[in-house]
Amino acid sequence: YEKAGVKTTKPGNKKDWEIIEKVIKIPYSLKTDELNVYVWNTTGETAYFDDLKIEKLTNKQNADFKMPALYLYIDEPDMQKLRDIRNKAFKKGILETNDDSWVKASMFYKNEDYKIKLRFKGDWLDHLEGNKWSFRIKIKKGKAWKGLKTFSIQNPESRHFLDEWFAHKILKKEDVLTTRYDFVPVYLNNNPLGIYAFEEHFEKQLPESQKRREGVILKFSEDQFWATYREFGNTDFMPVFEAADIIPFKFNKTLKNTTLKNQFLIAQNILYEYKYNIKKASEIFDIKKVAKFYAIITLAKMNHSLRWHNMRFYYNPVISKLEPVAYDGYTTDGYMAWGGNIFGNFEIKEAENTKIENRPNYFIFTDSVFRKEYLKELEKISSDTFLNNIFTKNKEQIKFYENELQKEFPFYVYDTAFLYDNAKKIRQDLNIFKTRIKEGKYDTLIFKTNDKKRYTNKYNEKSVPYFINVFTENTTDGTKQLKIENCLPYPVNITGFAVTDLFVSEEITPVKLDKYETKNLKAKNTEIKYLCVKVPGKNKIFFIDIFPFRSPVASTPLQKLSAKNKYNEPGKIITFKKGNHIIDKTIIIPAGKKVIFEAGANIDIINKAAFISYSPVFIKGTAKQKVIIQSSDFSANGFTVLQAEKKSEFKNAVFKNLNTLNYEGWNLTGAVTLYESDVYIDNCKFENNRCEDALNIVRSVFNVKNCSFENIFSDAFDSDFCTGTLENTNFDNIGNDAVDFSGSSALIKHCNVKNAGDKGISGGENSEITVDNCAVNNAKIGFASKDKSDLNISNCEIINCKYGFTVFQKKPEYGPAKISANNIIFSNTLKEHLIEKKSLLILNGKNITGYDKNTAKKFY
Repeated sequence: YEKAGVKTTKPGNKKDWEIIEKVIKIPYSLKTDELNVYVWNTTGETAYFDDLKIEKLTNKQNADFKMPALYLYIDEPDMQKLRDIRNKAFKKGILETNDDSWVKASMFYKNEDYKIKLRFKGDWLDHLEGNKWSFRIKIKKGKAWKGLKTFSIQNPESRHFLDEWFAHKILKKEDVLTTRYDFVPVYLNNNPLGIYAFEEHFEKQLPESQKRREGVILKFSEDQFWATYREFGNTDFMPVFEAADIIPFKFNKTLKNTTLKNQFLIAQNILYEYKYNIKKASEIFDIKKVAKFYAIITLAKMNHSLRWHNMRFYYNPVISKLEPVAYDGYTTDGYMAWGGNIFGNFEIKEAENTKIENRPNYFIFTDSVFRKEYLKELEKISSDTFLNNIFTKNKEQIKFYENELQKEFPFYVYDTAFLYDNAKKIRQDLNIFKTRIKEGKYDTLIFKTNDKKRYTNKYNEKSVPYFINVFTENTTDGTKQLKIENCLPYPVNITGFAVTDLFVSEEITPVKLDKYETKNLKAKNTEIKYLCVKVPGKNKIFFIDIFPFRSPVASTPLQKLSAKNKYNEPGKIITFKKGNHIIDKTIIIPAGKKVIFEAGANIDIINKAAFISYSPVFIKGTAKQKVIIQSSDFSANGFTVLQAEKKSEFKNAVFKNLNTLNYEGWNLTGAVTLYESDVYIDNCKFENNRCEDALNIVRSVFNVKNCSFENIFSDAFDSDFCTGTLENTNFDNIGNDAVDFSGSSALIKHCNVKNAGDKGISGGENSEITVDNCAVNNAKIGFASKDKSDLNISNCEIINCKYGFTVFQKKPEYGPAKISANNIIFSNTLKEHLIEKKSLLILNGKNITGYDKNTAKKFY
């Protein structure tokens, strides 16, 4: 730390002496006992230095932070294990972790204790410098911290302090998926480590916390990249991107769960299409969300997040498309400039030498649908109004965190002008971008480079296993059929198969696999897990993992259905007139139209056909001439409205004998489903459905009234992440829950539930439900509140139920629940309430605290 007084001789200088201070951080990897310090006068004028001092700063990490601290405790044997891993990393120049890198530890926060395991996090050595190490933390079953089950902590400087944090605020505001990211002081074994940034890992809690259904999160494998970098210090001469297989987070859980595995198989096909630019962006992504994603990256210069090995993707199981998950936007030095990219100057330069891994970020701009949405988003977020609003909303928190960070990093100041300057540049260049679009500059991109010619044939033993991919295409007739890809720039020989990676269990006549070649083989033993490979002229046998799933192909269920069944009737209005209509082939109505069902229309959906509309639907039945939508052979694949831009209206309709969409792994839950499609439903009847939900509304605003649900297979009305009202509606003979709301805000009044197999009215996952003048007769549970939900119930009857109220926590990432109830009539109810510890029932103004333990296990 240097501090000096300087006297200048420059004429007219009113202040002859000034204080100069400089803080210098010494890298841990600098192996020396001495430092030379120089003062350098660049002006050529005479200057005098007085009281030059070099001081070692006191420990700033012991600052008096205003935030509660996170305390980690690791036993000495495990600390030594971490030190050994760290020392090895500094010798290699890069951090390597595996399943053996985890150690057991304890964590405390606000008097709450957690059993955890942790390991080092990151790839580069900046995560290990000094005593401020970065960790990945997993909380063991039964608990969560701030709604997180797995998260990382790291030096806030790694993501350039508040820049990453504020970018997440913009992303969340615009409903673009991103990790939860914030700050917390950390102690390790009672030693202060200063302030850290913590960040959510890629698990089911990420999409659910941002009002999405659980869906697979996937990425391109980074193994090939880091294996090459470890050995050679760069990756240019090996096909790391081409060899990068597509894998899900929570790999084992995903493949063991049939639903998640089916989702992954579809998702990997979509990501494969993106990787090789096979389909348009609008066929791959939720186009509005990916446009927002790129627009925010343009504004915030989060180019680091577009490196292929940093990209993460969420498969939305409702619409069967991908959404990008934004994270890791900045480096220690701030934003990463990316020459030749469209971002900033809106110009794609001549790109003959552009590497294959960078091309998807160019090709996405060839889709005119994407460009239209991207322009719209740029115009919105580059306005001063947009930035003023979001800065005003976060002003106090920015100042608070800036003050907290300055306690450890005294010279840090958040640059509020950064985004305004970028926004101004965007506004200046938008017309250039629009002109280039009109000139067709983005319509077609042709890259002439032959990537394979630039790869070396240099043999490296440690690289071989990472550049051969083996997929299980199927297992039939007592054989295992494999697809093998050799991504190496030299040939290999397949010599056998193995059950373990210790010895060959089945030898075969060597099969040559030339460089970049793909072949199919059959193995007699279906239990094999490894392919045995040799490189010609070498003795070593390589045991290559066999993926227990098929290889990706350029095809998805949605794309198949769309290609065969798009409804191409001319005009903006599609009308189903009064009379009988048989739908025996799937109908998919694109966006930009209006669908009308006239009074008296009778629609019979048979032969596993589906009705899917991306446009609003208007059902105009009357009391005397209802619209009937049914399936006489009980095979209909649902009645579905997806992302309609205007509100739909269903009046005087009957939905009966319907099943749900179920096509080659694309599965929904509702006989009638509306996703991101506001709806008004009046005087409609839902009966005899053959699927999980009779009516499922997701991420929408709804008004449902004067309806009836009868003879329902499982749940009657299921609302996920919605806002709306439900009134004057009757439920009778319901297989599971009559009304089940998750992550929703709703008013329910004048409704009656009779004969429900499980719950009458249920609120979960942080729902806020008001219930008035309702009755539940003959259900296992009258009213249930779970997982941080809050139900306000008044003037209701609970009749012939096993439990009147249940209040509990099912998912650890949420919290205790609450019910406030007034003027409740109980009749023949076995137990009025069952309240879990920490949850609360307020009954007629009296607090009834919970005492029950593990309540969820009684019902699930």
